[in-house]
Amino acid sequence: IAMYMFLFWHFFNLLAKQLPKFSWEVPRKYFDMYPLEDIPDLVIQKNDLEDAYDHGRRQWHKFVLENQQWKKVIQAYLASVSFADAQIGRLLEGLKELEYAENTIIVLWADHVMHIGEKENWEKFTLWEESTRVPLMFVAPGISKPGSKCNQPVSLLDIYPTLADLAGFQPPSHCDGNSLMPQFKDVSIPTNHSALTSFEFAGDRYRHSLRNNRYRHIYNEDNSLEELYDHQTDPNEFNNLAYNKKYQKTIEEFRKELIQHVNREHVSMTDIEKDPVGYTIKDNKVSSDSFIPMEELRLDE
Repeated sequence: IAMYMFLFWHFFNLLAKQLPKFSWEVPRKYFDMYPLEDIPDLVIQKNDLEDAYDHGRRQWHKFVLENQQWKKVIQAYLASVSFADAQIGRLLEGLKELEYAENTIIVLWADHVMHIGEKENWEKFTLWEESTRVPLMFVAPGISKPGSKCNQPVSLLDIYPTLADLAGFQPPSHCDGNSLMPQFKDVSIPTNHSALTSFEFAGDRYRHSLRNNRYRHIYNEDNSLEELYDHQTDPNEFNNLAYNKKYQKTIEEFRKELIQHVNREHVSMTDIEKDPVGYTIKDNKVSSDSFIPMEELRLDE
């Protein structure tokens, strides 16, 4: 988790915790919470990016593997997460001592998460689950229910209209997000829309992701590559189903939704329906024409 933020509505104070983020330097006791021998192996798939977008950091993954640093990196990351959690706990304990604790709205979220080996990546800058699914927690005294959990897809764009709604104001019409007040009252109420994440990579070309309760769809403007993952059967996003004819209807629905929400030159049905540049479609699968297996990848490339 790259950044923790709190918004104390009563004072409208914004606090950002810059941990965990490079570098992971925290007191030793937080490392001791995660002995290396207790850190499990991550579930990964060899040559995972053959049917997906190459983020350009596979060499990092190879370096970590060849130098047997995987579990040490994960240990440092977990230690930093626990350190940040501890500081958040101190802040909450301090809030309890104030007279405003019972009428202060608290929001905890992160701007992104981070890969620690998944999808052969050791950074952020992707639109897969490991980068985009972030913590989002609300404490709204008298409205939210302690310990409740909502599994509906939402977006960080929903924070502002939600706070406006909680404060008794009509959410502004120009907001792209939606108030989450209905979900506070009943966590089973569907949001009826996918969560959109867009990221600019280079040359004013973006990648876009839509996530609903079951699927994640990704569209790459620079080469028209699409990715589709079924989280009911493939929570690790190993198998790109975008070019499997069985999922054609699902792909078409995501395309229409993306065009509806993204007003950009390269996000049109004509562009999206193009065959992906640099990839071959065969037998309901897509594969990169320039893919290099991990064992053949050179660290100096």
